[in-house]
Amino acid sequence: MSIFISIAAYRDPELVPTILDCLAKAERPDEIRIGLCWQHAGDESIDAIAADPRLRILDVPAEESGGACWARARAMGLYAGETYFMQLDSHHRFAPGWDTRLTAELLRAPSTKPLLTTYCPAYVPWLPVPEERQPTGIVFDRFSGPVPLVRGGGVDPHPAGEPIPARFLSGHFIFTLGSFVTEVPYDPQLYFHGEEISLALRAYTWGYDLFHPSEAVVWHYYERKAQPKHWEDHQSTDGVRPAWNDRDRVSKRRVRNLLLGLAYGKFGHGPVRSVADYEQLSGLSFASGSVRRPEVAAPAPARAGALRCG
Repeated sequence: MSIFISIAAYRDPELVPTILDCLAKAERPDEIRIGLCWQHAGDESIDAIAADPRLRILDVPAEESGGACWARARAMGLYAGETYFMQLDSHHRFAPGWDTRLTAELLRAPSTKPLLTTYCPAYVPWLPVPEERQPTGIVFDRFSGPVPLVRGGGVDPHPAGEPIPARFLSGHFIFTLGSFVTEVPYDPQLYFHGEEISLALRAYTWGYDLFHPSEAVVWHYYERKAQPKHWEDHQSTDGVRPAWNDRDRVSKRRVRNLLLGLAYGKFGHGPVRSVADYEQLSGLSFASGSVRRPEVAAPAPARAGALRCG
């Protein structure tokens, strides 16, 4: 068993603590490999982890970054045939034995191509990691123009210890088979808005079945108001070309076209299911920007933190 973890980090002081905690809490740390797209300013350092042979590091000056999805695509490109693929943000904490727990849960899922995903519960760096293990999920929130947004929410009743069927996907937590890297590679032309719904659609049409883990084993840091953001550093007024909003404009058109069924080659739909099949699963209609099933729009208590764009 080997696990490849893809991490795109943008000027994040939580990166080093995240990787140290990830490796320290793994039951089989020697089987972990981390592909890191490290986007940084000149005075930022990762010396504490840089020499670890389990890391594959792309060193990217922050001003050369193309944004979140561009960086995720670069990190994913460091995959080298590991058994499992995991995608995280650069601000997480972990439960002891998280690696064997997730592997066992993936194998329990009633699918030949299972994918675990959720909006992880929250942690705060200066406080102890919560002991709460209740599962969290992802629910539909609203349409922003043509693009559905999702948020953290509760989960439906389920048997203890069993993966929970899901309809949506989180960019900050994916655990699945290594085949995902070649079948559903990240589209580097996406920026941020629409990342998650497009990836959920592509994964599902490639035959991956979505599940929420039955227990929390990873926590995510949501309240990062003081941390540098790509869109703050890449303003047109700073002379950056292309500026973040130019990238975002192109990205949103690309997401919209994907949802309407237009093909984008290796960044398009899969051959196993159709867009209509995913609309049936999600309860959404992309063409009309509406909810197809009343229960999809029912409010659910937010449990996994801040809103993310899907």
